[in-house]
Amino acid sequence: MNKSFLRCFLSTVLLLSGCAHSTSHEGSSSPYAADIAQIIEKSKGTKAETAVREILLDSVVSEAEMLDRAQA
Repeated sequence: MNKSFLRCFLSTVLLLSGCAHSTSHEGSSSPYAADIAQIIEKSKGTKAETAVREILLDSVVSEAEMLDRAQA
């Protein structure tokens, strides 16, 4: 995985998770829905595509997900 993409991804995830609502779900009117969709779109065709999609589709980023990606 490209290290600079991973750093950017994790930074964005941390930013979004700090502001995310715990009740937001895919397809909701979350204020971050457009940002999440953009991150998912940018990950297409990369090695991280599947991981990004799995982490962000529920609009909730758990600590375990962040740690798992940081160690990958």
